[in-house]
Amino acid sequence: MHHSRDEILTDVRRKLGELRASTARSQMLIDDIQATLNHLSPAPVADVPVPAPAPVLRPPAMAGAPMPPQPPHQVQQPQKPPKPPKPKLTTEQQVMRWAAVIGSIITFVGASFGIALAIQTGLLGPVGRVVGAALLAFVLLGVGIRVDQRKGTSAGVMALYVTSFLILILDLWYAYAAQEWLKPLSCVVIFLVLWLGYLALAHWRKNLPLVLAMCIILVFYTFPLLSLDYLANALILVAPIAVILLTWPMSKGSDSRFLAIVRSAAGVLLAWQTGALSSPAELRATYLEQPVEPISFVLAVPLIGLVLLVIGEIFFAPTSTTRAQSIVPAVVAPAAILLASYTLLHDAGVWLPFLTATAVTVLVTVLRPKDNAQRAADLITGWFITLPFTLFRPVVDTQDFELQHTQSEAVSVLIFFAVAIVVLLLLHRLPMNRVAVLSSWALMLFIAILPMLENTLFPSAITRWSWFGLIQGLALAVLIIIAATRTTLWRSLPIQARGAFAAYGLLLEMVSVVTISAVLGHINALFADPSSPYLETSRLGFYNGHMLVSISWMAAASWLLLKRPGTMDAKTMRTAGLFVAIVATVKLVLFDMAALGGIPRVLTFIVCGLILIAVAIKGAQQQKNTGQTFTETQPASN
Repeated sequence: MHHSRDEILTDVRRKLGELRASTARSQMLIDDIQATLNHLSPAPVADVPVPAPAPVLRPPAMAGAPMPPQPPHQVQQPQKPPKPPKPKLTTEQQVMRWAAVIGSIITFVGASFGIALAIQTGLLGPVGRVVGAALLAFVLLGVGIRVDQRKGTSAGVMALYVTSFLILILDLWYAYAAQEWLKPLSCVVIFLVLWLGYLALAHWRKNLPLVLAMCIILVFYTFPLLSLDYLANALILVAPIAVILLTWPMSKGSDSRFLAIVRSAAGVLLAWQTGALSSPAELRATYLEQPVEPISFVLAVPLIGLVLLVIGEIFFAPTSTTRAQSIVPAVVAPAAILLASYTLLHDAGVWLPFLTATAVTVLVTVLRPKDNAQRAADLITGWFITLPFTLFRPVVDTQDFELQHTQSEAVSVLIFFAVAIVVLLLLHRLPMNRVAVLSSWALMLFIAILPMLENTLFPSAITRWSWFGLIQGLALAVLIIIAATRTTLWRSLPIQARGAFAAYGLLLEMVSVVTISAVLGHINALFADPSSPYLETSRLGFYNGHMLVSISWMAAASWLLLKRPGTMDAKTMRTAGLFVAIVATVKLVLFDMAALGGIPRVLTFIVCGLILIAVAIKGAQQQKNTGQTFTETQPASN
């Protein structure tokens, strides 16, 4: 068969292109195999020279002949070798560790028995006992450092360090509590010197387990150090803060899991010490006599530690930190400090946790980790969940169910509403778990409006009115309107969460409308006919408010039942509408029928009944139109 010259050249070019692509794929396979061998080898292996592929001869390009497409050259990116798993301890290693722990305990008990024997036999006086115990501790410390330098860190070295630390603080307690040679401030200063010295040793020898052991020991040593000296108590709190700062230079090269454990232990220790400050009876009596100066002074120290914990997780966290290792020291431990600080708060001091949490939330939002999106989202979520509950004390302490101090109550509630509005405006713009954040704010909002809710459910509770009650009702209405207009936020939530928050919104609407209407009813009663009873006239606002709420609920149910489905499917909308209609009907039967009276009750039942009838008529008409449209679209049968 005769082939033209052009057909032959085209076939040759095609085969050369296929050969070139096959050669490129072969080279990629060779590179992959070489990289795998390098990863599997125990030591770095020099690259084996690979012969370059033979050059492909290209025929001279013919005039006007298109060149075949060249495959793009792909550079094989070097892959990081997988992190080797941490080897498990052998039975012998576990036995050696337990032997070190038991040996440390026995040595400490033996030293204690030695001091007791010296006391009983009169061999050593008080000064000799203190000096002898200190010499024994420093000898053990010196031996531990010597072995550590020669043999490296081990369980035995750790036991020597911990035993020397225990003997020194016991010796200090004997000089302070038993012999009363030291004042509280002097004792705490000496303790801090010892504490910082052992922290310096841990940093020098890269020994995070020693820091963890010191934090555990300080849990039991905190109470003996407490006194009525506020400066001394504040200095005690410096110990865990020093641990937090130490983890910053030790973050590089340390195990991320153990680093998170040490930071969490420091935060929990700081929370424990903060709560312990108000435990002794004499401290409580002193704080009640002088509730401002010592509290604001002492509480500033743990709040500083709280901020340092969060900063450490933002800027000094290892790249391999997991979610749990980041959330616990950066959210859970600081939240424990805030919770423990409630025991020291009185008067204006109750606002300190809220101010601190607000500053930390802004800090986390602005300076969140840029290299780890998941960790940033976890930090922001955690602090947006913590923030509303820092307003628990300001809100609850000023709640007045008898409406005797409405001004002080309104201030804290209005501040909560304002912050909640800001959070609503930011929710859809920040990476966070929106359902969890909205749930926490909804729970705290329910606690804040409990007095308003009581006045909404029981007309007898409304015995007087106040402009501050009206302002709270209007502020709640503004919050509901802003929340309802956040369509982008609600569309990002699951359907079940939307339904739950919508039902919660109906409750808030009832509280807001009835509160506003009830206060306006009181104002109207002041200018009504003096011959009419004031109480009955003032309750007209309460009745009118519930009438509006029942009608609005039934109207919302009708809208859901009749509206064409948009972002939600028809079944979901019909189910939601039916649920709202059932709730409105239950409110009519169980509440409105008993609470309302006269014209409001008549209008409520008539209007709601007419709305349901209109829904039935309109729904039947829509179904009929839908059926006719479906019939018209069917092909005619012959």
